[in-house]
Amino acid sequence: MEHRIGQSGIVEADAKQLFRQLLLALDYLHSNCIVHHDLKPHNLLLDAAGQLKVCDFGAARAYNKHDAGLPFSGIYGTVGYIAPELLQGVPLYTTAVDMFSVGLILFEVMLFAYAAFYPPSACLQDDVEFPIPRPSQKHKPIVSADAKRLIQALLQRDPVSRVTAAAALRHPWFHSNKTDP
Repeated sequence: MEHRIGQSGIVEADAKQLFRQLLLALDYLHSNCIVHHDLKPHNLLLDAAGQLKVCDFGAARAYNKHDAGLPFSGIYGTVGYIAPELLQGVPLYTTAVDMFSVGLILFEVMLFAYAAFYPPSACLQDDVEFPIPRPSQKHKPIVSADAKRLIQALLQRDPVSRVTAAAALRHPWFHSNKTDP
């Protein structure tokens, strides 16, 4: 079952509000030395009041803030939301793996009239289907330049160059009312 926000999908202003909540949650996790490891639409819940919750910490890992990163011990996460450095099997990785996943989710939300958030009961339903957005879905051709720049900053192939949650929260997209390309 596909979950949408309204008939026309999610508008950029609503996406901005939801992604601000997601980045605040990730900033909290990352500042407490926790990598979620499996950020994807299924693990982002939206309640009736519009509050976003991150769920499913089964793949999450804690690390020592004095370490350079977490040692690679296998690929964690869901295909389609895994950062390239994990697929390459780098010896150490960082919270940047979560940020790449956020970039992919934001890309989906901004490109398609598709809401990547599910009601809280969705995690409890074994028979819920989670469709991958396809080009045949309603395409949203107008995405603001700031949104595009944030997506690019999140999807940097080099994890060192990838924006952190704290830096993403300071991105102009969150401080602008512009929605034109």
